[in-house]
Amino acid sequence: MNRKFTKLNKLSQKAIILLLIVSLVMPAGLTWAGKVVYAATGTSKVTLSANPQIITAGQASTLSGQLSPYHSGVYIYLYYWNGSNWVLVEKKKTDSYSKFSFQVKPTKDTYYTALWAGDTDHNWSYSEYIKVKVQQETRESQITLSANPDVVAPGEYSVLSGTLSPSHNNISVYLYYWDGSDWKYLTQTKTNLNSKFSFTVKPTQDTYYTALWVGDSDHNWSYSEYIQVKIQQETSESQITLSANPQTVQPGQQTTLSGEISPSHPNVQVYLYYWNGEDWVYIQNTKTNSQSKFSFTAEPQNNTYYCALWSGDSSHSWAYSEFVYVTVEEDGGGTSYVPWSGWWWPYLDTINPNLYDSGGPLDKYDKYVGNTRGYNPSSRSWEYGNHYTLNPSATWWGHCHALAAASILEPEPRTNRNKGGISFQVADQKGMITELYYSPQSLMWGDRYGDGRGSEDFSDIAPGAFHSLLLNYIKSQKKSLVFDTNAGYQVWNFPAYKYSMTSQEEGGRTYYTTTVWFANYTSPNSVGTSSFTKTYTYWISGNQSGWTGSSINDHPDFVWLPTGRYQQGNPINYNIVKEILN
Repeated sequence: MNRKFTKLNKLSQKAIILLLIVSLVMPAGLTWAGKVVYAATGTSKVTLSANPQIITAGQASTLSGQLSPYHSGVYIYLYYWNGSNWVLVEKKKTDSYSKFSFQVKPTKDTYYTALWAGDTDHNWSYSEYIKVKVQQETRESQITLSANPDVVAPGEYSVLSGTLSPSHNNISVYLYYWDGSDWKYLTQTKTNLNSKFSFTVKPTQDTYYTALWVGDSDHNWSYSEYIQVKIQQETSESQITLSANPQTVQPGQQTTLSGEISPSHPNVQVYLYYWNGEDWVYIQNTKTNSQSKFSFTAEPQNNTYYCALWSGDSSHSWAYSEFVYVTVEEDGGGTSYVPWSGWWWPYLDTINPNLYDSGGPLDKYDKYVGNTRGYNPSSRSWEYGNHYTLNPSATWWGHCHALAAASILEPEPRTNRNKGGISFQVADQKGMITELYYSPQSLMWGDRYGDGRGSEDFSDIAPGAFHSLLLNYIKSQKKSLVFDTNAGYQVWNFPAYKYSMTSQEEGGRTYYTTTVWFANYTSPNSVGTSSFTKTYTYWISGNQSGWTGSSINDHPDFVWLPTGRYQQGNPINYNIVKEILN
């Protein structure tokens, strides 16, 4: 640009000198370069301006000016510089105000001048050169800058590094710093083959920096975000602790968050914050006691992180505690009816009592029917023929599923009864009800493992399904479910009637810890519900889920909801049993 402009100046000077010579030696009214120019005593002046002076490709610019002294209806000639000579563009007459204008549409940066040839009273004149620039279409560029470290001790260095994109190697990047009132140039460097660069600085106070690239013909200029390098003040370290008691609360329950500042600082303010999922939010503040201890009371609405902060003083740095996580336990609330406990009535003769025992529940049932109806239904002999074994490996064979269904669907016998000349203890009554539900009607989820059918997937039932069943049936519908609590090939059915759970978000997954209450097996004559709990851990993310920890090997195998019973198998009759119980 400088060379072209210098050349233009030289050529312009030559043109001016030539025109001056012509004006001195040529009589008024003679012609030059095909136009009449006048050498007269009166001076004239032509102005010229461009609007806009910077245009985009294809856009027009208006070149307007005025001739003075006033001359209307005279020709003004517009010229442009082609790099070696002035070339006529067009001519136009001045208006009644001695003004004129031209429309031009240059394809590149172009110089223009307007000329009036003068008349018998005024000499010729031309305007100053006006440059119309054509703005080139450039693409965006981006420059980054980061500091390592961004906090330095007095006299230490920080490395400011960044990248220019799109990639530009071996070009200059300029570093500026803010002096409190303006950006000041500091130094420059060049990008490497990977379009990266770095500076080393040693600030004497907290300082903002920015990196700048001036751009090129294809890309616009850009500067980085402001990076602050802080000077670390020489203060002693301080520490603040925080703990929650209890760390797991029920909805509406409060927790106490307590801690201590060290070194000891009595009567100073401590601030409590909680994380709302996006930012730390101030809750409350309190003062330390004479032992530099403090405490807050909070009532979390859901699982919440807490943090305590001390702002420090002139001798000690500010400090914040570790984040303390308080979980709110979701209480399943329990079912509307709590299943009762009872005996699971094994098949194996060495585990007693059994339903087929002499003097047992079915033996008494047969005698009652004989006394009241005159025949023997042989329910005891049927039980012995179908549910008796001496197989030592059959320690888990029995009526646990029937007991679970009966305890959910039937009221609990709680007193001994004498009917038809027969004494029925609680154990006898529960045994008969259990036998009635040996073939229950049900809805089932999951696949039994080890039966040679279905998926045979050990991780089944999926924890996502397990989780949904708890919420849908126990919490929402207040209905008990039956769980096979053994993940392996053995089956141990227990009715579940209550649960509680806590959760925590991490890495796009929700991790749950869920405790389920089950009605346990008890001695045959017991009354009421004897319960036990099992705690399961798992994660859920959308439609995906998985067991974690010990629950990988210890989780429910399948879940079912008893809805009724089928009349098949043992000839025991439902109506006769209800007659005995009532």
